[in-house]
Amino acid sequence: MDLATKLAIGLFLLGGTTWLADLLFAEDLKAMSRYARTWVFLSGLIFVIAGLVVLAFWPAPKGGVGPRIEVFEVKLMPPKGAVPAYINVSYKNAGDRPATAMSPYAISIVTPFASPAMLDQVYARFATKPLSDETTTQMQPGVADHYFSVDLPMLTAKQYAETKKGTGPPLYLLAYLAYRDGDDIIVTEFCSYEWGGALHLCETHNQIYRRS
Repeated sequence: MDLATKLAIGLFLLGGTTWLADLLFAEDLKAMSRYARTWVFLSGLIFVIAGLVVLAFWPAPKGGVGPRIEVFEVKLMPPKGAVPAYINVSYKNAGDRPATAMSPYAISIVTPFASPAMLDQVYARFATKPLSDETTTQMQPGVADHYFSVDLPMLTAKQYAETKKGTGPPLYLLAYLAYRDGDDIIVTEFCSYEWGGALHLCETHNQIYRRS
C-alpha cells in the first residue's frame, strides 16, 4: 500500500470518527452552540474531502523496474595504419521506462592486474562527472543500437596481438553510464578486460543502482 492510500484512509477514518461522535453524543452536542455543532459536522466533511483530494492528485508511485542500461557487446578493434585501436561498447535499455540524459564515461588501461582499490578510485572519480543536459532525447526500452567508442592510441599493433594471444598484459575497460529516470539518477557500472582472445568480467563494478 503506497503512502497516498495510507494517508487517504487515515483522513477518511478521521472524518468518519468525527461524524460517529456526532451521532453517539448527539444529546451532549445539543447543549452546544449552533456554531460548535456546525464545526463538528464541517470538520468531518473536511477530512473526507481531504482524503478524496489525496487520492485524486497525489503522484502515482513508479512501478516496474524503470530504465535499465545493460552493456551487451564489447569489441576490440585493431590499429590500422594511422587509425589507432579502439573499443566499441554497445548497450541497450533492458528496462520498462525510457532513460534520459545518457552520460557514458569510460577509460581503458593496459596493466597486469587492476586491483580492487584502484578500480574503486576510478569509479569514485566517474561518480563526480556531470550528467548530460540533454533530457529531451529518450532511450526507449528494447532499443539495442546504441554504442560509444574508446580510442586506444597507446595500444600498438604488437601489444594488440599480445593481448589477443594472452602473452601480454590484459586490456581493461572501465565504463560508467549514468542516466535519469525522472528526477532519479541511475548508474550502470561495467568492468571487463580483454585477454587471451576472450572478454572477462571484473570481480567488482558490474552493477546497476540508483544513485539518488
